[in-house]
Amino acid sequence: MNNREVGEKLGELTREERRITHEILELINLARERRAYLEHGFSSLFDWLVKGFGYSHSAAYRRIEAAKVLKSVPETARKLQSGEVNLTTLSKVQTAIRNQEKSTGHKVALDTKREIINKIKNKSARETEQILCAALPEFASSTTQERRTVINEKSTRHSLNFSIQMSEDLRRAKELLSHKFPNPSDADIVAFALKFLLDKSDPLRKTKVGQPSAAASKSVIRRSLIQASQGGCSFKDPMTGRTCGSRHQVQIDHILPKALGGTDDPENLRPLCRQHNLHMAEVTFGKTHMAQFRNAER
Repeated sequence: MNNREVGEKLGELTREERRITHEILELINLARERRAYLEHGFSSLFDWLVKGFGYSHSAAYRRIEAAKVLKSVPETARKLQSGEVNLTTLSKVQTAIRNQEKSTGHKVALDTKREIINKIKNKSARETEQILCAALPEFASSTTQERRTVINEKSTRHSLNFSIQMSEDLRRAKELLSHKFPNPSDADIVAFALKFLLDKSDPLRKTKVGQPSAAASKSVIRRSLIQASQGGCSFKDPMTGRTCGSRHQVQIDHILPKALGGTDDPENLRPLCRQHNLHMAEVTFGKTHMAQFRNAER
């Protein structure tokens, strides 16, 4: 293969890659709309892309954000396939739009979105950020957003934004703990506070109890169930046997709903993340009935 052929082949594969990327984004939108990830034992679309398909965290994030832009501005697909925009610039657009809407409480107009997409054609990531700062003022403030960077296998660096009051509280905490920590770092105080909170509130750190009886208190039953599942969602994909395991918003669910005669006996209870709890409710009561609870989350 000569150099001319290498270039032609590379161009061919690049065009194919863009076409496939567009198809992937369309499937991501379909999966999000149907919440297909729940049936596969994942609590979120992001978790599915990372753990189910092997995407890195940043790659999964870019695709999900870019897919949202594609959903709201369908003509973006042509620009994506032509190479005028890419996953990185589109994900920055969606992040900026979300920050703007969250801050103002108003949706960004479709015409504004289209104008932004046209302006970022063939622009670099940095140039895109400059355009977004001008078009969406709240995007500028997002440059100070919280970040977490892995330093090595034993530590990470966290960039946090503290209010004046939080800074004062941290200073006061250092004063109160000055006998225990004569010259503490901010990390020392945060670590102490987190350990105090988790030792007091985390069911996984409390003394384990035996199998609870039906007469046991709700808190003891909940603690026992969460300890048994290591704090994670117990939903299992019947096809693959994969257990969700998410520890986010874990709730105690009735296997046979109380509305259908289920009891509070421990054998009728299981820990599920909120998303799988709602998913199982949809399976039992239907999506139409449960839509009101989904809408309440938005």
